[in-house]
Amino acid sequence: TGQIAVAYVTMNRVVSNRYPNKVCDVIWQSKQFSWTHDGRSDRPTSERSWQRSLSIATYIYTNYFRFMRITKGATDITRGALYYYAPKIVSPSWARRMVATTEIGRHIFLKESS
Repeated sequence: TGQIAVAYVTMNRVVSNRYPNKVCDVIWQSKQFSWTHDGRSDRPTSERSWQRSLSIATYIYTNYFRFMRITKGATDITRGALYYYAPKIVSPSWARRMVATTEIGRHIFLKESS
C-alpha cells in the first residue's frame, strides 16, 4: 500500500503545475525524495521486491489518468497528496504548513492547505 501511495504522490506531482511534468524529472528533482540523495546504492538487492516495485509503478503510471477521470480522484489513496514523510525519522518544518490527508504505514501524506 505504501508503494502505491508513493506512486500516487509522484503522479500527483506530474499533474501539478508546481512540479515538472515528467515522472523522471519529478523523481530526480533536487532533494525531493530522500532516497535520491542519501548516498546509498540505488541498485535493488531483492529481485522479488524489485519486480513488485516495477509492477506497481507500471500499473499506476499506465492507469493513473483513466482512474482519476473515471473515479474523479476516488482511487487516489493519498487523497491528492504531493508530499509525505516518516515522523519517526524526521520532523520537517515544511510539514507544519501542510494539511495531512492520510497516514499509510509509517508515513504521513500531505497536501498544501487551501
